[in-house]
Amino acid sequence: MERAKRFLQGRRGRLVLAAGGMALILCAVYAACGFWPFGPNSVMTGDLNSQYIPFYAHFYDAVRGGGSLFYADDLGLGGGAFALFAYYFASPFAWLYLLIAPEFYGQLCCIVWALKVILAAAAFCFYLERRWGGEQALWLPLCWCYGLMGYSVAYAQNVLWLDAVILLPLVCVGIDRLLAGKGAVGFCLALAAAIFTNFYMGYMLCIFSVLYFAAGLAVQRPRPGAKAVFSAFGRFAAAGVTAAALAGAVLLPAVTEILQVKSTGLGSSGGGQFSPLELIQKFFTGNFVWADVQNGLPPVYCGMLGLGAALLYFFSARPRREKLVYGLSAALLLVSLWWKPLDLVWHGFAAPNWFPYRESFLLVFLLLTLGAGALAGPLSLKTGLVAGALAAALGVLVYFFRAETYGRRRWLLACCLLAAGIGLVWLWGRFKGGQKRLAALALAVLTAGELALNGTWALRLFEVYPVADYTEFVRAGRATVRAVEEQNTERYRVEKTSFRTLNDPMLLGYDGLTHFSSVQDGASSILLMALGYRNYGSSYGYLSGSTAAADSLLSVEWFLAREGDAVPTHFEKTDTAAPWQVYQNPNALPRALWSPSEAGAFDLAEGLNAFEAVETLYTALLGKEAALFTPVESAESGAEFDLTMPEDGILYAIFSGAGADVPLTVNGEAKGAVLSINRSADAAVDLGRFQAGKTVNVTLGAAVDSARFAVLDEEALAAACEELRSAAPAVTNWADGAITLESNAQADGLAVLTVPYDDNWRAEVDGEPAEVQRAAGALLAVELPAGSHTLTLNYTQPGAAAGFGLTLAGAAGLAALAFWQKKTKGKER
Repeated sequence: MERAKRFLQGRRGRLVLAAGGMALILCAVYAACGFWPFGPNSVMTGDLNSQYIPFYAHFYDAVRGGGSLFYADDLGLGGGAFALFAYYFASPFAWLYLLIAPEFYGQLCCIVWALKVILAAAAFCFYLERRWGGEQALWLPLCWCYGLMGYSVAYAQNVLWLDAVILLPLVCVGIDRLLAGKGAVGFCLALAAAIFTNFYMGYMLCIFSVLYFAAGLAVQRPRPGAKAVFSAFGRFAAAGVTAAALAGAVLLPAVTEILQVKSTGLGSSGGGQFSPLELIQKFFTGNFVWADVQNGLPPVYCGMLGLGAALLYFFSARPRREKLVYGLSAALLLVSLWWKPLDLVWHGFAAPNWFPYRESFLLVFLLLTLGAGALAGPLSLKTGLVAGALAAALGVLVYFFRAETYGRRRWLLACCLLAAGIGLVWLWGRFKGGQKRLAALALAVLTAGELALNGTWALRLFEVYPVADYTEFVRAGRATVRAVEEQNTERYRVEKTSFRTLNDPMLLGYDGLTHFSSVQDGASSILLMALGYRNYGSSYGYLSGSTAAADSLLSVEWFLAREGDAVPTHFEKTDTAAPWQVYQNPNALPRALWSPSEAGAFDLAEGLNAFEAVETLYTALLGKEAALFTPVESAESGAEFDLTMPEDGILYAIFSGAGADVPLTVNGEAKGAVLSINRSADAAVDLGRFQAGKTVNVTLGAAVDSARFAVLDEEALAAACEELRSAAPAVTNWADGAITLESNAQADGLAVLTVPYDDNWRAEVDGEPAEVQRAAGALLAVELPAGSHTLTLNYTQPGAAAGFGLTLAGAAGLAALAFWQKKTKGKER
């Protein structure tokens, strides 16, 4: 018993208590929110649900199936995937998703988020022990404040950012050791880990490291001479450069790829982004609102103990120079949140899309660090009274400048917690023996309860998904995809019109058209919109389907439908045994085609509607006129249209207007809505198959600005597809980023692949380099001479070789730092 007591009173014991206490607080939050394993729901929400989990499933399939980390065919029409790997999957925590099947990710994400919060609390405890020293019982509640700060809760769905929250204390421990003359290896390794696990957040830690190092150098006592300052700066710079080089194998190719598709926010206007007086409320308990993840206020909540301790610091007996330097550092971080130009610097000069103020955890870290500094020394009655008066003033300001969503009861509770926290801290500093331990215990219980309550209030504002529903969807969907794959030997694409998320192709493991991420190919999106597919913001997909001609062109052969799903008219039901019903498109073309035309023939002129755009591409592929659609005369705008079918076929419509979610009925039968997220303006809408002479009544719930109608000649489409299929080159290999075709054309022509053009594709015809061209603004094309030839296409990751070389150079630099550290061990600066 005595041995266990000594262990808990030591450094390792406090780490265990920090982690264990954090785990108990999270158990209370999970139970209150109904999260697994205490309830039916999962923390999987927002981006975690729509992007992270599908991307994890993709890499699960890629790694276990021998796929590629550099290219993905299930990323829309296809595209480079390494940026997704570097951003979402480089973290070792993400590798846990390789251990179990995707249908269990609902449970696993509950474990991963909790694990990251727990480790963040333990890492901060480790840092405080080394930063301030001593045996401080109050380190524990401060560590819990760090682990479950407002940032970790508000951005819980962005779990990849929490790696930086864990690593930040370790980076600062390394800087403190460097400033103490104990070597730079620790700092180098911690910073390299931050850059490697998530280069975006690692970039922020690089900037903060400079600020933290400069502040630490400025407050050193005694003041170092110029030679010592120069030496410290040299070691810091060498360690930082080495850290970036060590992560080069991930950093360089990822950044190279992202720069090809991302733009910066350098042209954005400056100015303040919120009222500074309104920001104060965000330090108070229970003040998170869902709008903060869009364009609200920064999530700077650090627990009322954290806020109170930070106030005590600035009135404590700490050296004036130290308080001035760190006060200015905190002010700079606050200004960075408020002033847009500085905020853009922290975000890599690219304005964030949702989740603004992603650097706000750095301010919380600094405030909690300073608060711990106040607790490391004695606190006078004057200090407590002055800090209490300032806390009261802040409470008054919050009362008058708080948002309508922050009620009086929560405000009063927060004020009481703040007052109690400052009071108990002061009493803890004055008491001795059992009374001191009792004050520490009361503060720990009070803080734990507050953090659990704040976390529960915040997490309840997010949409939740039952674990069982997610598991059933993935299990049934992946089983259906496997059943289709047994028949889909030529790698035709698969689609559906109902979605769990826009990244279902990655989640379920099929090649489709639908995708949403920040690294998708913009030219592909433009082409899909031109062909009549639905678009919404920066995503694109099959949510409303398109025309049979566009589907056939893009190799969409299979359609998956659950009960009640809208099935496009041109798909035919199959007897495939699967949990979901499987349909087939009889006219689907392979993804590699041959054309007698040149690449320029595929260009789509501006102003073409979806019917004209499709005909243009078929005409170019065939080398002759392809008349597939017959326009149907009607009024050009309005809310009701009576049409007479000029011939047998599928009737399509294209609507444009400023309305939203406009109901559509065809001959009295409801057909969903148009001009909505599911069916955007200028998307082709399937109205059904009708016979020649049939009168069709189309009624909308609101008038539209324009309406076009056309009938597809299915016989003409079938004939065109048969001609194209017979001339198509044979596919001998098709893998992610590696394609081999055998051509036996009787004339010179063009191999056109319905995969996105990319400068990183390398082509060879019979082993000789060939030029990769762009067709239709987005598709891959290579000239093929007449006769028998082998065409090979390989995707080369930009920056991969240079990145690997950079990592080798970083390893050499690390060895040099370690050698120098060993050589100078025990010596003073």
